[in-house]
Amino acid sequence: MEDEYLIQPVEETRMTIFNSAIDLGTDVSEICIDMLQDEGVVKDIPVLGTVYKVGKIGHSVARLTFIKKVLAFAQEMQRNDVDKNVLKKHKELSLANPKKYNSELEILIEYLNRQVGCEKAILNARAYYLYLDEQINYQSLQLLWEVIDQLYLSDKETLIRLYENEVFTEEDEYNQLACKRLSYCGLIDFFNGMPAQDFESNSVIYAKIASLGQYFCETLLLI
Repeated sequence: MEDEYLIQPVEETRMTIFNSAIDLGTDVSEICIDMLQDEGVVKDIPVLGTVYKVGKIGHSVARLTFIKKVLAFAQEMQRNDVDKNVLKKHKELSLANPKKYNSELEILIEYLNRQVGCEKAILNARAYYLYLDEQINYQSLQLLWEVIDQLYLSDKETLIRLYENEVFTEEDEYNQLACKRLSYCGLIDFFNGMPAQDFESNSVIYAKIASLGQYFCETLLLI
């Protein structure tokens, strides 16, 4: 049991995501993991409740960092859901059809477990909320989660610059390695440092924001 992050990871993650008691006034991503061992901080959150039940065996760093990411995910979901009640609706649906939602949460848990820090957890939450709010379908959610998983967070600046400029020309300074990685994620069109003719602007360019990159910036990054 010592090697398990949670006793029932899917159920407790689901309960935490749909928990309206999460404090929106405190940014979970800024809480030191040491504070998660303080039962008085967030003891009423289901994902932490289990930790206190099995906590007599000690809290591993892996367990605490995973819990922090789940909490950051849940907090972002709650922030998006203010006055919309989307989470309440889907809590009821998840209880009515647990097999479907458990499968989704298993995939989410895999992503959260291997990703470092809370920033990707927050991006994952924004994508999941788009799905629950029926703005995207499940296939699009899977695509966004995969892109988030592949994204180097250090490349965000390059992506946002290209989103704002739409293209990089020979007059622009840019990080070629970042462009290669962003191109691999499908977020931009990059031509390996070679010039290309852009027929829309009738100019020579070296990189261009892709439609997926534009959507990614507008719905996940720049909100």
